[in-house]
Amino acid sequence: MTRKQLQEYVISSIPDVGPVAAERLLRQFGSVEGVINATKQELLGVDRIGPKIAEKMRMLLSAEYVFEDKGKHAQT
Repeated sequence: MTRKQLQEYVISSIPDVGPVAAERLLRQFGSVEGVINATKQELLGVDRIGPKIAEKMRMLLSAEYVFEDKGKHAQT
């Protein structure tokens, strides 16, 4: 895969973000990091990204990672 394809793959793996929206996000913000760091308001400025998708993206991208270990929950 090319770098462009890998970047589009990463962004399109976000729930409700398809390949067209992923490309638009990457064009707008310039990198995967730019998309990840974008605010909800900034995301709303991208065609095909509405309030529900922007909110889901921000919740996922800013959520603390929680893993399970033998039935116990731990946060890092």
